[in-house]
Order: sequence, then structure tokens, then C-alpha cells
Amino acid sequence: NVHARFLPSGDAHMLPFGITCINVTDMIAKFCMFSKSVERMDVLMSQKPFWKMFENPDSLLVLQELCMEILCNVVVEMKRE
Repeated sequence: NVHARFLPSGDAHMLPFGITCINVTDMIAKFCMFSKSVERMDVLMSQKPFWKMFENPDSLLVLQELCMEILCNVVVEMKRE
């Protein structure tokens, strides 16, 4: 559903899907500090609830989709102004 918003008939068609997806993924990695903790998987498996969420790889996809959805909503709101 999110991908359809980037198609020519979608409401966020001015954003290139591939580049936007890569940028959002990079921002998520920096926000979650994955770039510093890639070599230490024990950080991901710690008892902290925030990191515990990322044991399931689908959670990263859900987080990425949510970020893309929010970005599309921002684009739509900016077009209205």
C-alpha cells in the first residue's frame, strides 16, 4: 500500500521510491544506533525492551513502512499548503 503512494498516480509521486527507501533506512539505522552496534550482536539480544523488539526481522520492515507512510503524509500536507 505504501509503494502505491510513490507511483505516478499516487499522492507522493514526486518522491523517488528507491532513494527515499534507502534514505529512510539510513535514518532509522542512525536513530537506532545500528551503525555503531553492527559488529556486536549482543546489543541486539540484550534484555532492554527497545532492543528486544529487533530480534524479529519483520519489526525493522514495519518500522521502515511506518516511516515511509509518515513521510508520504508530510508530503501530502505540504502540497495542501
